[in-house]
Amino acid sequence: MKKLLLRALCLLCAVSMLSCGGNDADTTADGQVTNAETDAVTESESPDVVEWTPPTYEEMVEKLMAEGKVIADFIRDNHFVYGDAQINPAINWRTLIGDQRIVFDVTPETFRYGALARTNATHRQYLLAKTIGKLFAATRNWGYNERNILIHGPKRFYTEPRFQVGEKFLEPVWHRATLDLMAAIALTGEHRFCGTVVSYRAGHTLDCDAIRALYRNDLLVRV
Repeated sequence: MKKLLLRALCLLCAVSMLSCGGNDADTTADGQVTNAETDAVTESESPDVVEWTPPTYEEMVEKLMAEGKVIADFIRDNHFVYGDAQINPAINWRTLIGDQRIVFDVTPETFRYGALARTNATHRQYLLAKTIGKLFAATRNWGYNERNILIHGPKRFYTEPRFQVGEKFLEPVWHRATLDLMAAIALTGEHRFCGTVVSYRAGHTLDCDAIRALYRNDLLVRV
């Protein structure tokens, strides 16, 4: 079976704010190094400091896609072969769910395990769906009940949570990994998928945007 290789999948980017300044040391015409502090250079005589301007979102995306293209071309030209897919999702909720992250290799067994994880909703969303939400098409057919979703609030779960590991219940992040993220990856086609996928605080919209970017920039490679 042919495999699909995904490289350079980036859902969220963080930019480190770096500050730049002029060097204290300078070089004279005869090659000697002078120091601004010891030579008592006044502020008016010091060289202008060029401020660093952070790149825009569009510039970051363009750079990431260009780097991904280089990787994809190298893999294609050298007949590079990768192993199976690895999923590395992380979520962050301002409720009892909190921060969760798992890393696992995609196998039939891990997918079947994760597919049992229910979607989740806050207690406020659940009440909305069961009351005035019935008046609106956007919420009328959510189908929420106490068996098919994990209802959570700031300090407690309102339905029985699953996937306990220590004091944590990892049902939300397993649902995110298998039924959200892997569902988006399935849009790459019917072939087997290979690569590593890292996701942090993403959702359905960003997942689909990432897959579109892979197609648009020719970053899916048959190996």
